[in-house]
Amino acid sequence: MRRVKALVHLPAPESIQVGGNVLEIRLVSALGADSGVKGTCCLGTRIIELDAGMNADSKTSTLLHELIEAINTVWLAGALEHGDIDRLGEALFQSLQDMGIEIEWEGTPPAPTGLSTPNPEPQPPS
Repeated sequence: MRRVKALVHLPAPESIQVGGNVLEIRLVSALGADSGVKGTCCLGTRIIELDAGMNADSKTSTLLHELIEAINTVWLAGALEHGDIDRLGEALFQSLQDMGIEIEWEGTPPAPTGLSTPNPEPQPPS
């Protein structure tokens, strides 16, 4: 549920800085075609890759996940478990949505309507 009257649209970032590392953000066709991977972050090459075929919400959520992966490596010496990174990424994504902040990914299909997150939690049967 959005708690604002108007949305704020931000252009998709071309890069993002984590510590002294400027990470280039690339959209890659069929990134996870065989493996199901949605994104990668490599501090060695200073590149974050996102699957270009995802909808806008999934790209944003995955970017946040990869950003937290980089922060975990640079600032936290790997202290966070991968499950913690998943949960923090989803929490940040939901907070941005609640504040009405969206990233505009050029040429990207919108997320399906009626979903509050790109990967909704399964609901128990009624």
